[in-house]
Formats: sequence, structure tokens, C-alpha cells
Amino acid sequence: VSSPGDPAVFEASTEGAATLGVGEKVTGLLTLQGESMAVFTENQIIAWQGADNETFQSNVISPASGAIEYTVADMGMPVFCDFRGIGTISTSEKYGDFERGRLSAAVTPWLAPRLQGASKGTDDDISVAGVLLVRNKNQYRVIFRDGKVLTMTMKEAPEFTIQEYRVKRPGRYADAAGAELDPVPDEWQFSEGAIDLIAACWGVTENGQDRIFISSRDYPYVLEVDRGITFDGQAISSSFTTNMGSAGDSGQNKRLNVLHFYGQVRGFATLDHRVGMDYALPEGKPVQFRIGEETDDYYRGSRPAFTKTRTSARGRDVFLKVSHESATEQPFTMQAFRWLDASPRRMER
Repeated sequence: VSSPGDPAVFEASTEGAATLGVGEKVTGLLTLQGESMAVFTENQIIAWQGADNETFQSNVISPASGAIEYTVADMGMPVFCDFRGIGTISTSEKYGDFERGRLSAAVTPWLAPRLQGASKGTDDDISVAGVLLVRNKNQYRVIFRDGKVLTMTMKEAPEFTIQEYRVKRPGRYADAAGAELDPVPDEWQFSEGAIDLIAACWGVTENGQDRIFISSRDYPYVLEVDRGITFDGQAISSSFTTNMGSAGDSGQNKRLNVLHFYGQVRGFATLDHRVGMDYALPEGKPVQFRIGEETDDYYRGSRPAFTKTRTSARGRDVFLKVSHESATEQPFTMQAFRWLDASPRRMER
């Protein structure tokens, strides 16, 4: 540790620098409240405190659990991942007294196997590649090597969503003898596939804009995330599938005819939906609908929007899948949907 006030001086005898040991691999460093710094290792968290080598003291915050490498971040409080979930360090009213807290109990069944993936020797690498901070959205994103992403949005109670980063890879060209040829970029054949993530980084510009980047083991470029509305000019496909719902009594057959959608749109968005009844996945012919108005000026920013669409579903329980693909439409947010005209039907009808 360098001397106080001069990070380039390491002379212990005259300048107050010191050599400190923790006995294991350090996975993160982060400033805490006051004159404290958190030292994260794989198996414990330590708080170093003091203004110089005479007032220095070391306190163990967590003696049996540390932090996974590349997951320590500052969201106004230290946030990190260990092998059991997303944790934080909070301070009590007493100065310098720190305690552990966990934020991810709601998603533990999905998250814990992934955080422990590196130590379980699984065939598929689902371990942590890193984290991304999106400060304008108040988000902490944990990215995994198979392309899956857990997004924690910090509100009064943390909210969690799961995404997957995907890319469109260039196709391969071969001559008559089977030898590979270098593809011409304008002629690449794109096919979708989950990205094999290996690293992530983030920062904020002097104007306060978030810039976040990821890289992949099998893709030759660094990619910027949450930027633009296309992937190198190609349309970006997106979709979500709901959990199974009953739209009323789950033991009663019913007829579902109308769907209402609510959201925030810049201009308009053209989507389609599919339904699946009674444990069947939502497949088959899509029904197209539009939310927002084509005449809306998207330069005015995002505005509330509502639309309704016809559907045709018969049964007891229902899955809903909504999809979108466009290289020209502006970003939008789908906030809620509601089934209308859920008419009961007798079992024999």
C-alpha cells in the first residue's frame, strides 16, 4: 500500500507505506465509507481502515464468503457476486461497522447453479464472465459465458429479468475443393446464435452517457451494447414468453378473444403474438398488431401507448409469446397486457 496522499511512493520507513497480506487471491478492491477500503478475495471480505500506517486496522466483514472475480462494482454501495448470490456491504450507524446483505433471494434457484458453475465441472461453461453497470437505468447486469444475462434493476425492492445476448455470425465460404475462402463483408450470410462471452467493461462519458462493451471467444469484434437499433444494419430479433396463466379459473375451459397491450413507444412498433393452450408452447401462425401511431413524431421521445388485438385461444391455461423484428423502428417498452372477453366454456363444448 502506497504512502498516504502519494500513490507513487512505497517507502515504508519514511513515507508511511506498508505491505499487507490477505493470504489468498484478491478478486476486487473498492472504496467504502470514510477512510475504508474493501478487499475482496475468493473466500472472505476484509475492510482496511486508517489514515496512515499508525492508525491502520483490518476488520473482517465476511469470514466465510468472498466475491467472484470481475463482479465487484459500485452502485452507490458495493455490489458483487459470490457463489450463493448477489451481495452488498452496508454500514450501520456506528462509523466503520460493516455488515453483509443479499439481494438475489428471489432468483436463487436460477442464479446459484450458474454462480457455482465454475466449481462444479459442468460440461457447458455457464460461469460468470463479468458484470455491467448501466447507471442511467440503475442496473447491475451479471453476464455468463453462454450468453445469458441477469439484470438487477435497483428500486425499493430489486427487480430481476433474464436476457440472452445473441449475434449474427458471418457465414463461411468454400471453393469446389472445400477450401475456405475469406468472405466479402457485404456478402456475409448471417445466422443467429448465442454469443460465447468472455469479458465485459463499462464506463461513463464526460456527458454522462453509459458506454458498455462485451467481447466473445468466437466472434472477432468488440460489441457495444444498448447502442443503436440494428446489428451492423441487420434487424435485431426480440421476444418474450410469459409464464403460464389462467385468465380466470384455471379449472375452467374458456375462450380468449381479445388482448390489450400497454407500453411506452417512440413513434410505433409492429409486433406479432402467438398463444399456446393447456401446456402447449406458443407456436403456429402469428397475429400481427401495432402499438403507437405511425404519424407520431418519435423525436418527441417515448410516450404511453395502448392497443388491442384479436386472438383465438380455447382451453384452460395459456402461454403468450410476443415477438418483434425491425431495422427501422425505434426502441419501445412493453409494460403490461390484459386478456379481455375470457368467456367460460363447458368441458363438452
